Amino acid sequence: MKNYIQDKINTIKENNSYGVFIEVGGGLPTYNELCKHPNTASKIAYYAESPNSWDYNKETYQHEPNVRAVSPEICLRFLTVHYMEIMSNENKQNVNFILTNTIQIANEKSVASHGWFGYMNTELNITRFYHYSINTYQSRKNQLDIIAKIGLDIIAANGDSSLLDNGYIDNILDIDFNQLQEETLSSLINGKLNKHSYHNSTLVFNKEGKIERLNDFFRKTKDLIVFKGSFNPVHKDHISLIERCYEKNTDATPVFAISVDNRDPNKKTDVKNLLKRIHLLNHFGYDVIIDVFGLYHYSYTTLTQNIDFKNRKLYYVLGADIVKRFLKDEYVYVKPDKASVMSFNYKWDKCSFLWFSRADINVSVDKRLTNMHHVEKEPTSSSSTHLRELILTKNIEELIRLGYTHKLYHNFLD
Repeated sequence: MKNYIQDKINTIKENNSYGVFIEVGGGLPTYNELCKHPNTASKIAYYAESPNSWDYNKETYQHEPNVRAVSPEICLRFLTVHYMEIMSNENKQNVNFILTNTIQIANEKSVASHGWFGYMNTELNITRFYHYSINTYQSRKNQLDIIAKIGLDIIAANGDSSLLDNGYIDNILDIDFNQLQEETLSSLINGKLNKHSYHNSTLVFNKEGKIERLNDFFRKTKDLIVFKGSFNPVHKDHISLIERCYEKNTDATPVFAISVDNRDPNKKTDVKNLLKRIHLLNHFGYDVIIDVFGLYHYSYTTLTQNIDFKNRKLYYVLGADIVKRFLKDEYVYVKPDKASVMSFNYKWDKCSFLWFSRADINVSVDKRLTNMHHVEKEPTSSSSTHLRELILTKNIEELIRLGYTHKLYHNFLD
C-alpha cells in the first residue's frame, strides 16, 4: 500500500489540490496519512477538523432531525457549511476542494465497517458522495489505513469517478443523492485492475434496481440461494434452475451473482453491458450481487464473514459445466484422495451446492463430498451464447418462438 499512497499524494500535488478535511468517527485518517510524509500536509491541507461531539455537530451544522450520523446527508451539511465559510474568507488561499468523511468502525466480525465520503471540487463545481465498505474484519489500525487510502484516491481523482481504483467504493451519489450506477460499477472494475486491491469488494442491486450495502441486504434475508455466473444474458433455464432450488428451500431468498472478474484475463468487462444484465435480472424480480472476483471461494468468504451462519443456510446453484470446473479447481474431480475430500468438506461446511445435470455435458461427483447435492430436473442445454447470437442478428422471429419476447432482450446488445 505504501507505493499506492505515495502515487496518490504525488497526483494530488500535481493537481495543485489544496483543501479542507472534515472527518468524524475515526479521527482524521486521510489528513493523518498526509502528516506521515515530509513536506506534504502543509501543501495540501488548508485546515483539518474532527468534530466528534454530536451536540457540537447539531449546533454547528444544523443537521435535520433524526439524521443518521453515518450518512451522505451529514457529509452534505459539512460541505455546505465549510464551503460558505471558505467563500466568505478573503484569505482563502486558493482552496479548491473539501473532503468530508463519516466513519463507522466495526468491533465484531459479523459487521462490516463502512462510511461515506463527501467531496466538493470548488473549481470544477463537482460534488460527489462515495460510500465504502470494508467487508473483511481487520484491526482498527488496518481499517483506518484503508479509509485513508480511499480518501486520498478520491482527492487524486479530482471529481472524476472513472479514475478511482481503491476497490472499496460500492455506491456513488450526485449532489441530489441520485445513484450514479455506471460510475459505481466503473470504480469497482478499476479496483479489480489495481494490483494493490486483493479483497473481494461487493455490492447489491436489489430487485427494485437500487444499489444497497451488502450488510443492509442481509438484514432483510435469512437463508440465501446464490446462482453465480455471467448471465450474458440470462435465459429461461437459468430462471428455471433457481426456481427449482427455491421450490425445495422456500425459506431462502434466491439471488443471482455476477462477477466483474473473468477467467480470461484478456476479456474486459463492459460497464453498459453489465448494467443491462443487472437490470434484466431485476426485471425478472431478482436481487443481484456483484463481486469483484469470480472464484467461488471469494464469494463464500465475503458472505460468510458478513453474517452469522449459526441459524442461516447458504446454497450455491451449479450447472453441470460449472460443477466440473469448480471441482477441478478444488482438486477433487479426478480420483480425489481422502485428505482432499476431507479438506473440501471442511472448507465449504457453511454452504451446500445444488447442482443440475445438463444434456450435453457428462459430469460425475464423488459421493464423499457431503455438501454436493444433485437436484433432479430434466436436463437441458440452453446457452447464453446462442441467445446472444439471436440478439446480435436481430432474429426476432426465433426469439419470439423461444419465448424471449421482452424488449430488454431485443435491445440487449444495442
